[in-house]
Amino acid sequence: MEKKAVFLNSWDARRSKIMTKPKVRKIAILRANALGDFIFVLPAISALKKAFPESEITFHTR
Repeated sequence: MEKKAVFLNSWDARRSKIMTKPKVRKIAILRANALGDFIFVLPAISALKKAFPESEITFHTR
């Protein structure tokens, strides 16, 4: 039982080093062609802004 706990603790330490959030400065959203497409993208944009608050989000449309 103790070996299992040690393994899990060491896994948590490795995972925290591997799963660090990257520093994203710019995010590009491509081809939101129509108003309906844009409305469907809004929740994703909100999630991106919460995850990367210092990033710049750019829209590229036709």
